[in-house]
Amino acid sequence: FKPNKAITRAEFVELVYNMGLLADAGKNGTFTDVPESYARAEVISAAGKAGLVNGYANGDGTFSFRPDNTITRAEFATIASRLDEMTENTSHGFTDISGHWAEKYIADAVAKGWIAGYEDGTFRPEQNITRAEAMTIINRMLNRFVNEKGLHKDAILWPDNNKDAWYYYAV
Repeated sequence: FKPNKAITRAEFVELVYNMGLLADAGKNGTFTDVPESYARAEVISAAGKAGLVNGYANGDGTFSFRPDNTITRAEFATIASRLDEMTENTSHGFTDISGHWAEKYIADAVAKGWIAGYEDGTFRPEQNITRAEAMTIINRMLNRFVNEKGLHKDAILWPDNNKDAWYYYAV
């Protein structure tokens, strides 16, 4: 599973797409760096059309997506928040996101109980999100919570998902 590995922007929008949260948008070339031949062009186009991702301005009125870049915790929280109605809550308790471009999205995800942050009171918005963190947030978004009693007898037990890890049941 590689729980501590970062995920890419393309991998995340593909997860969202595979969860049935995006409509098919076709391979229309929404972003200049995502040709129709790109393996995930359809899901990236769908995420762009749905307003989940804006991309990066190229300075000529076009946008790039940077599909193979890792996704930051701020970007992840923003896309996750855009999948649902925004709350009016702007409180968050994190010491490192005041004035950050994604502050309202992070606060929204906190208000919904999707994100808890780190023990030191930080969110670390520019840090890459790990696969374990992403899985935990997605499970919270879908109200899926498992403990030892609820672990299905046929659950996939990844060899690199240590039972003592904080993310064990989320994975």
